[in-house]
Amino acid sequence: RVGHAETDVGVGHVVETAGVGNYKSLQPVLMELKSRGLQTVYECMDMDKMMNLTCRCDCKEKCIWCEKPERLLKKQECSHKRRKRDTIRKGCLKLYEMCETMNLNCMRISWDTDEKGLWLGNYKGVDDWLYRKPPQEKERFS
Repeated sequence: RVGHAETDVGVGHVVETAGVGNYKSLQPVLMELKSRGLQTVYECMDMDKMMNLTCRCDCKEKCIWCEKPERLLKKQECSHKRRKRDTIRKGCLKLYEMCETMNLNCMRISWDTDEKGLWLGNYKGVDDWLYRKPPQEKERFS
């Protein structure tokens, strides 16, 4: 889906996909936008691409380890979160590769992160972040 957006952080076209696995549908759209002068693509996939992988027994799906309290004490990595984050990042990489092939700049946009760059868990989508943050915070892309 392609639309036009005007927010406190700028004006431009917005191209949405129904998940990172649907990157193939982006190519014809990006080619058309490039023919109209597009030079830079901003990757704004949901922030679970930057989720902390530490097991906190907070996965919606049951994990065999979540029933064992010692896992929490050891701060071990959650395999479910690892798979999810890796899948999202692979989709993001496909976009970067596509942009490179088309000679387009591609920049990652992140929000709602801590000092280590990990997602804080408050605003998953860029739309959530843009429309729920106070105006003075809307300019803080990183």
